Amino acid sequence: MKISIDACTLIYLAKAGLLDFLKRLPYEYIIDEEVYSESVVKGMEEGYSDAYLIKYFIEKQKIIKIIEVDISKEINYFIGEGEASTYVLSAEKNAIAITSDKVAYKKMFKRNARVVQTDLMFLNAYLKNFISKKELLDVLNRLLTVGGTTPERIAFILEKIGEEDEEK
Repeated sequence: MKISIDACTLIYLAKAGLLDFLKRLPYEYIIDEEVYSESVVKGMEEGYSDAYLIKYFIEKQKIIKIIEVDISKEINYFIGEGEASTYVLSAEKNAIAITSDKVAYKKMFKRNARVVQTDLMFLNAYLKNFISKKELLDVLNRLLTVGGTTPERIAFILEKIGEEDEEK
């Protein structure tokens, strides 16, 4: 399964120390130059340490691949180039778009993209037995500390886990 990641998600994952965790999940992660520029180039220009970490995982660890796409037909619909490219990648590469941005999520959803928010990607990994309940809770707590999820969303996820546990 391919996962198209937007810049805000990459930044949250880096800040939460979760980029290395991605290797454990059986997904292929893709971005394009726009997301790379937003999360790495601009981040390094601003001196953000997470930008260097993202660059390392893209260029050295090769966890995330950069794929070129033409966003010219979508740029006017989306707020930024990275959001447009995440959408286009999801459509052209049959990928699931991952975003932490509520507005981008709604726009992609309206366009019938397969899109989920970052925390739900990890819930899905738990439901498919790729990660344990303890690992999921750790991931959610890490995302919460950097603004990558909210207490309300965690409560929703915990409710879903409870429903799944009852069904087993």
